[in-house]
Amino acid sequence: MAHTRIFVVDDDPVFVKLLEHELAGYSYRTYNSGEACLADIHRKPRYVLLDFSLGGLNGLDTLKRILQKSPKSKVIILTALDDPEVKEKCLAAGAYDYIVKDPDGLQQLRQKHWPQVKRKGLFGWLG
Repeated sequence: MAHTRIFVVDDDPVFVKLLEHELAGYSYRTYNSGEACLADIHRKPRYVLLDFSLGGLNGLDTLKRILQKSPKSKVIILTALDDPEVKEKCLAAGAYDYIVKDPDGLQQLRQKHWPQVKRKGLFGWLG
């Protein structure tokens, strides 16, 4: 079985479907809670796309635990919470980036993380 490269952790089914569409062709898993993600973190994903506002463990607590168990994973917070203080805390705790889910959020993700990639799809930067 191929190594799972991407974890999507989000409890918004509409946003998860959007990301699943964008991730077609990549090895990924989806989780609707931080606890479910952490139960599988032994798979050592390369990237974790993590919502901040989850039931149970929030994104900050989940982020800290992910990085304890899989320190090489790059965790990108993708959230509707546009709060500079929360962003600062997440980045200080080791988040690779913090991107707000707004109409331009996915475009911002593209521009910030793979400007050199041309026409490889949303997650072409993952290799």
